[in-house]
Amino acid sequence: MTQNDRHLLEIGLEHLSARAKYFRFLGAHKDLSQKELDKFTATNTPDHVAVGALLTGTDEPQPIGIARFIRLPDQPNIAEIAITISDKYQHLGLGSLLLGVLAKFAQQGGITAFNALVHSENTAMLGLLGHFDCAQTSLGGTEIDVIFPVPTDLDQPAAPAWRENLTS
Repeated sequence: MTQNDRHLLEIGLEHLSARAKYFRFLGAHKDLSQKELDKFTATNTPDHVAVGALLTGTDEPQPIGIARFIRLPDQPNIAEIAITISDKYQHLGLGSLLLGVLAKFAQQGGITAFNALVHSENTAMLGLLGHFDCAQTSLGGTEIDVIFPVPTDLDQPAAPAWRENLTS
């Protein structure tokens, strides 16, 4: 992601339901602030990587998913992750695919574990992360802290149906 991708983040956010936004930001969130856009479009470094998925073959490419990690400064072998998929393209394996790409970058940078803060009702994300040897800790209220080793076997998406369903 670069500063040139700001508009794609804004378009992507417009295509998320209020519930999906709530799960991503763990609270109500209408628009991205300039500070958030700056942070989310910072140039990729070994400490902060973002990858996105675009639907092509339309008048303009449409953002349909994004995943990122940010290395924890006090635990350099761990990175916090976030994955967001547009509502229309959820449950097709795209989250698995983006997680696999993040894992490749993490391995190259010496990151050995991912950490995610997940809303307890976000069954899609908990389901995705549940495929790994993860430890889940309830933080009280609605948040669950999930930590798991960086996957090494995600060369193929868990559900290759995403390729067929994106074109229909």
